[in-house]
Amino acid sequence: VVHGLGHLIAGDTETAGDLLLIEGISLGMVVGGTALLAGTGASRRIAGPNILVIGTGVGLFTTSWLADIAGSSGVVLGNRAFDRTPVALQVGHRYIYDPQFAYRNFAVLGVDSQLGRLGLDADAWIALDDANWRVRQATRWRLLGAPAGGAHLDGRFGVGWHAHDTEGFAFMTLEGELGGRYDLGDVAGSLRGTFVEAGVGWAIELYQYDVPGLDFAEDVFDQMLYRFGYGLYLGRGELSMHYDHRRDSFAQGLGLDGIGVGAIGSVGLRGAWMISDSWGIVGDYAVGSAHVVGLSARWRTAP
Repeated sequence: VVHGLGHLIAGDTETAGDLLLIEGISLGMVVGGTALLAGTGASRRIAGPNILVIGTGVGLFTTSWLADIAGSSGVVLGNRAFDRTPVALQVGHRYIYDPQFAYRNFAVLGVDSQLGRLGLDADAWIALDDANWRVRQATRWRLLGAPAGGAHLDGRFGVGWHAHDTEGFAFMTLEGELGGRYDLGDVAGSLRGTFVEAGVGWAIELYQYDVPGLDFAEDVFDQMLYRFGYGLYLGRGELSMHYDHRRDSFAQGLGLDGIGVGAIGSVGLRGAWMISDSWGIVGDYAVGSAHVVGLSARWRTAP
């Protein structure tokens, strides 16, 4: 209930005060943003900034709570183990339960690289039991921070294509995002081994339908991109939880009734562990209106 109380009992009054202050600010952001959203009838003109304020408030509230637990627990956490390398490859399987579609099993391939401040990544999801596939590619530029990893800020532009051949439609996505990671150990020694991640951006979706007479981009939609996460470095791996506001992922948005319909994205967990300097495993789970769970093997060049 009172964030920072764990640190206060442990004798770290400075960090305790900081965490309590963050809790107060986050509650103000959530209450104020929600009141403005409700008072304006969720007007599209201000819904984006309101959701950004509310989402950041929820993220800061969760961060101050979990950071107090982790920092005052006495558990010794590790250092980052998944710095980007010149080349990394990933192959795995994802199981998706979505009552709206027939697909369930996907093969997933991915590649990412970091060449100085320039980063490139791409992935492909191919259904094994349905005519459905998605490919995406993104280019990143390291604006702040070391190229390999640690605290950083990236500018990112991506393009993707998702084909629902069984249902007779597909869409292209063009998106831009500003995001990064910050190690909380730079704030307080007790928080070493913990980090926060965040990103904000915008995406445009251009639809194509398998219907005679309808051209490409017959429908065009846009959406705000926003994500916030908190994580722990665990020796040779890391564990993180996140909120993702986008609704065009396989997890889509949380299926809620009433005023929350369509307004909330997905939440998830991600764990990664390096078995050796080159080989590792990655597991993840996300839930929105669909459930997405998967496991991948990861190979990278030597750090």
